[in-house]
Amino acid sequence: MKVRQLFSLFLILALCLAVFPVSAEEPRTITAEAEAPKLSLAAPVPEETDGAALRAAILAGARAQEEWIDISAFGLSADGDAAYLKHIIQNEIPELCNLADGGYTFSWSNASGAILSLKLHYAELTREESEARYTAFYAAADRLLDGIRGNDALSETEKALLLHDRLAVCAAYDTEHLSQNNVPHDSYSAYGAMVLGTAVCQGYSAAYLYLLREAGVEAEICTSDEIRHQWNIVYIGGVPYHVDVTWDDPVEDLTGRVTHDNFLLSTDTMLARHEMKEADHTTAPVDTTYETYAWTRSHSQIVLCGGRLYFLDRKTGDLCLLNAADGTAETVTAFSAVWEYYEPGYVWSAFFGRLETDGESLLYSLPDGVFRYSPETGLSERVAKADLKNEQGRAVFGFALDRENERLVCEIRTDPGSIEDREFQYYPYALPAPAPLPALSLTLLSRADGGFAAYAALYPAGETDERILSDAGGALALDTALPGEAIAAGGLFAQPVTFPEVAPGAYKLLLAKEGRHAPRVLAVTVGEENADLGEIVLRLYGDVNGDGAVNAKDALQTVRFAAGKASLFDGGADPETAAYRLRAADVNGDGAVDREDARQIALFAAGKASQFDLLA
Repeated sequence: MKVRQLFSLFLILALCLAVFPVSAEEPRTITAEAEAPKLSLAAPVPEETDGAALRAAILAGARAQEEWIDISAFGLSADGDAAYLKHIIQNEIPELCNLADGGYTFSWSNASGAILSLKLHYAELTREESEARYTAFYAAADRLLDGIRGNDALSETEKALLLHDRLAVCAAYDTEHLSQNNVPHDSYSAYGAMVLGTAVCQGYSAAYLYLLREAGVEAEICTSDEIRHQWNIVYIGGVPYHVDVTWDDPVEDLTGRVTHDNFLLSTDTMLARHEMKEADHTTAPVDTTYETYAWTRSHSQIVLCGGRLYFLDRKTGDLCLLNAADGTAETVTAFSAVWEYYEPGYVWSAFFGRLETDGESLLYSLPDGVFRYSPETGLSERVAKADLKNEQGRAVFGFALDRENERLVCEIRTDPGSIEDREFQYYPYALPAPAPLPALSLTLLSRADGGFAAYAALYPAGETDERILSDAGGALALDTALPGEAIAAGGLFAQPVTFPEVAPGAYKLLLAKEGRHAPRVLAVTVGEENADLGEIVLRLYGDVNGDGAVNAKDALQTVRFAAGKASLFDGGADPETAAYRLRAADVNGDGAVDREDARQIALFAAGKASQFDLLA
């Protein structure tokens, strides 16, 4: 038996491919300067390129501030795919927070024409300063996505509407720098819109793209060179529509104001309203379903409270309950308030109420202050009285809830169209204590090969496995767990892992251990009650058959798979298990399971130097 095993091992080694020499040619480079505010068009996607994985690789490299980011594995050519690479950098990675501008350089092979690496233009930041930006970006995104991300009870329409409004309330158009023709790069970025609260159209559309993707709503960038403007295409049920958050956040900015004249439009309507001849984009939305929905009557944000959507009707002053499915509205209560503002010889009146929510109650502004309304009791109470200094026409024209600092923000003016005499007044407001969230727990099993440095993290359900696995430092993670004390028994480590508080919803769970164990990604759903996923096994790299050892049997199954023959990789397992087996078999981490992986497994099984030595 021993002789037969050694002969099999020799046979496997002979079958595996040899390593071919790589040319040491000097790569060529090309540099593209930043072109903001000139906007690039969507470019064709190369047939065999994984766009999500490419975006993840560039983001990971940028976050680590790598001088040259290796993108050679994505099969891009300098001749045919330069436009696609430009589109990816400028329009498809809104998370980039540490760039000085949109410029870049890429290198390619003289012999093959393949693009090898990418060099971005970083801002003058230390690693700590750069990481602080990413931390602030993801924290801002979490606040805007609160109650939306992972909420399957909300439709795509409702998610797109709520995020449209939250972003418009969060950001203000950067008129100051635009008028001086010195707009900083931050204002062209999602970071500027979401963290700094100041942006131009590119910043708004980049931020909206990121938020929609996090919420599981398909979207992309749309541009017009004719009017030098950028917005979004949003897909509802697979049907495309125009959404322009920039134009729905009117200038001059008024705290809490957001209109809905550019939400879910057809191309014909978009062109007509903005006197454009064409949109420089291949997508041409034609559906007009949503253009007369009730939200068009609101100049304040639509808010989510108790699982329902509310808005203020600017024409009637009514608080309304929105049915986003058919665009109808039901009046909840009428406030009958009127704002008056004066010009020589004229007195103008209109409704300028703004709406917010603390999660349990609705908060709304009237001319003299802020009130709280309980949907359960139907009762209102004043929570802030504004100091109007007894001036004629002076009133609360703008209002927002600053959740981060737990305060109400009132913008006082005499003229809603002018900021000359505006004043901000702040009033403390204690947010309701959040309801306790369910816990998610599991027991992680792995080989007892020394210390156990376990890592468990939750990600949005919409993230790809590739992006999760390439996430440097857990930047995209929603939550990380601290594993408990491991118990060694029977050659295994049993490690308790607990997430003490997890909001109900769908997630992806990443489980990893330093060393020779292959990381695992699983889809999980959290309900209202505590959940225990039971025992989950982490395999060693190379353990194809899952028996806890890496030996000639695993090498044989891998080489059969690489040769297209029947093997353990064929069927019989759920997709997640099948994907995990492939990941465990990819011992050299090149994204493919082939003869080279089989050769490395065989070398390790024979006690020889191999790729496994780098994993220890």
